[in-house]
Amino acid sequence: MRNAGIIMRRELASYFATPLAYVFILIFLVLAAAFTFYLGGFYERGQADLAPFFGFHPWLYLFLIPALSMRLWAEERRSGSIELLMTQPITLWQAVLGKFRSRLGLRGLALALTFPSGSPSTTWAIRTTVRSSPPMSAASCSPAASSRSARACRR
Repeated sequence: MRNAGIIMRRELASYFATPLAYVFILIFLVLAAAFTFYLGGFYERGQADLAPFFGFHPWLYLFLIPALSMRLWAEERRSGSIELLMTQPITLWQAVLGKFRSRLGLRGLALALTFPSGSPSTTWAIRTTVRSSPPMSAASCSPAASSRSARACRR
């Protein structure tokens, strides 16, 4: 498995040596945000869940991941280094596993960049929002309650 790790590091280095990785990550982040917030109606839903984010992820992967995967072996053939790779003392499975793990690492990095940053301003905004919303009690679900709290009681 050491050979697969060497191939993985080499492939990741080749991704970041060209603009391919940066363009892939940028396109992934822009499309994930557009699908979540605009097409998914994140703000219009009235719920703080990630259903639109994960609902559109298979479609993102359907178009973006094959673009990365096709490059793996095609680049080896184009540059002529496939003969060198196949004459090394590694099995075909180690080569495939190394290339797969490099693609998986790039996809994992792109997905990790969608997580909240945890910066002080983000943490402050979350704490302020949580502190400012009063807890729901049975008294707030009375018939005289405002329409906003009545909608919250029905959920």
